[in-house]
Amino acid sequence: MADRGRLLDRIVAFFRAVPAPAAASAPGAVPPVIVTVDGFVDIELGLRRLGPGRPPRFRLGAMAGSREIGLEVVLGDSFSRSEIGPGIPIWPGTVRLRSLGAPSDAFLSFLDEQYGTGRNPLKMRQEVSATAAVLEGNPGQPERGLRMKLFFEEQGELSEPEEDEEETRPETPEVYLNLNPAGGRASWSEKDEGYRSDLVFALTEPAMGP
Repeated sequence: MADRGRLLDRIVAFFRAVPAPAAASAPGAVPPVIVTVDGFVDIELGLRRLGPGRPPRFRLGAMAGSREIGLEVVLGDSFSRSEIGPGIPIWPGTVRLRSLGAPSDAFLSFLDEQYGTGRNPLKMRQEVSATAAVLEGNPGQPERGLRMKLFFEEQGELSEPEEDEEETRPETPEVYLNLNPAGGRASWSEKDEGYRSDLVFALTEPAMGP
């Protein structure tokens, strides 16, 4: 896992504005997925909090045609406030992504399709931990909304960079994850096309050996 200094450097270097989630769907409804492609692939899903307790847990879900896709997001309890500049706070910490079974397997497959990675994953890992940086909002008050960047640890052999990619490419894939509990929406927003294959790989349950 990258140390705190490297994490702050990467946040400063790669900060990118992400559109705010759309308005909420009807209560209790599973909304259709919304995919926006404008150089980057942004995926919007419905969002609801799972209980009032700690740590904060959220279920992300949407309908992609006849498939329900989704996953659970759990905020860690180790977030601490820092600054990347005068009056520009961030909150480094951790986030866990948990599988919901079939909806999460379908989400991973949907991600593979949208990214065009051709990995054809069958099953999402039961739980994936990621280093997180809250760029907007307070993780102690997630109901007010959070804009986060997730950094995934290496889960095995990463794909080789393309010839036109920079040699200084970071070793871990990244993605933006925005939570808007009041609006009932969440967005999974791409950071860089070069992370697509490694990101799908990081979320995929390894195949069982013979």
